[in-house]
Amino acid sequence: PVTIHLTTEGTAIIGTQEVPIAALSPFLVKEERVLNSQDKTAGDATIIIRAHKDAQTGRVQELIQKCQENGFEKFALRAKEDVGNN
Repeated sequence: PVTIHLTTEGTAIIGTQEVPIAALSPFLVKEERVLNSQDKTAGDATIIIRAHKDAQTGRVQELIQKCQENGFEKFALRAKEDVGNN
């Protein structure tokens, strides 16, 4: 799987890089090359999108669309909310 974190500001974190969603393609191409070296394609991989609880839904959709433009087809969505002991 490939994990992408979506921040509240609408940027994506892939690996150690934080980039605007619009600038994500080169990073997805790199991930696809790694998959190809393992005799797999982008369509074989699952993109795990870990969105901050305050991330805008439209940004999640934009991120999915950018991944689809790069050949990725499977997605798993994750959200995390810190629950305090009040």
